[in-house]
Amino acid sequence: MRIERAGKGARPLGTVVAEVLVSLGLGDPVEARLHAEWKEAAGEEFAAGCRPAALRSGRLSVEPSGEAWRYELTMRCEELKVRLNSYLGGDHVKEIQVMARRARV
Repeated sequence: MRIERAGKGARPLGTVVAEVLVSLGLGDPVEARLHAEWKEAAGEEFAAGCRPAALRSGRLSVEPSGEAWRYELTMRCEELKVRLNSYLGGDHVKEIQVMARRARV
């Protein structure tokens, strides 16, 4: 099994794990795509302030980069949801849960 990688540098572990699980037929391809294409899917602004943690039964958990972004995301979660579903081409994200812990973006 070989996972192709565009660009250089470290990638979040969640992205790598999601890709490996999908390649083994065990993971959700939509979740793997969100991890791998987060910057494109969410857009520059959202990608700078948060990252995806998990997608389970339509609920996307996102980790904010700080308290200001945690508040921003609670106010703009519908906007992010619409943007992601438009990018993914379906109604895959039904709800966004903003996590309390801080992400390393």
